[in-house]
Amino acid sequence: MPTQKSPPMLLGISTPHDAGIGIYGDYNDLKCLHETIHHLCNHPNVEEHLGEFVLGFAYEVRKSLEGGRESKHFGTDRERVKYLGAKNLWPFYLVQVALLRDFARLQPTSVIHHAQLYLLEHITEKALADRNLETARFCREWLSHFPGLTRDYVSLFMEEGTRKFIFETPPKQRLASLPKLLRSFHWFSDEYRAFEKTVRAEAEKLGCSPQGLRVKGEWPSFKW
Repeated sequence: MPTQKSPPMLLGISTPHDAGIGIYGDYNDLKCLHETIHHLCNHPNVEEHLGEFVLGFAYEVRKSLEGGRESKHFGTDRERVKYLGAKNLWPFYLVQVALLRDFARLQPTSVIHHAQLYLLEHITEKALADRNLETARFCREWLSHFPGLTRDYVSLFMEEGTRKFIFETPPKQRLASLPKLLRSFHWFSDEYRAFEKTVRAEAEKLGCSPQGLRVKGEWPSFKW
């Protein structure tokens, strides 16, 4: 009987100002994660615009394993290791992790795929618990009961919410504000429904789809 490859190890650390999470691993860890994300996103049952949103996470993982983002040393003395990694904004990342689990239900998956998903959820909860235990508990439940997103979901709403999370929320309050923000991301929330109505009206004026609208202008620099 062929032996299964051991699940890779990853580390997750909330950034200094709690803007996001840093995901770290060695080359093989990150390569396996990158392959899993692409496998789950590139399936006919996955809505294209939602798959593209999650592939934004895959892009950061790829840049990590190519050495294009950052590196950190972990451990001490002879057990000291160098890991590659990249930062991911908390609101985007949490929805991407939730969607990956959602995508896994739409297609055949392997033991390694599920190992990756459980590992992501584990390091996510640990990174949050190290900074805000209440938010960590909320996110664990939120990920377990994620209702999914509709096929015509306007992901621009998440970008607007994440922008406010970064530029309008004091760093010390960011993690405490995450539960309310994540609740608003649900397609049935009052905040989303109001935003969707406005965006659909704007898209109709411009003769494009709501999913085709983008936030104008580049994001200013900020402290992670």
